[in-house]
Amino acid sequence: MWFGKHSEKFLLVQYETQNYPPHFLRVNAIVQQFDEFYKAYGIKRGDGMYLPPQKRIKL
Repeated sequence: MWFGKHSEKFLLVQYETQNYPPHFLRVNAIVQQFDEFYKAYGIKRGDGMYLPPQKRIKL
């Protein structure tokens, strides 16, 4: 498991110069798209990792 803490300025520079998202989005943004994630970890509205269904990607 990797952990990093970066300033907003650093993340903005990284976003503008790199071809990939910041480390915390590489996993979090993906798992937030799956209903199974919410069921497995009991994530509900108000939790930090909660993403409303209308904002999730639909294929």
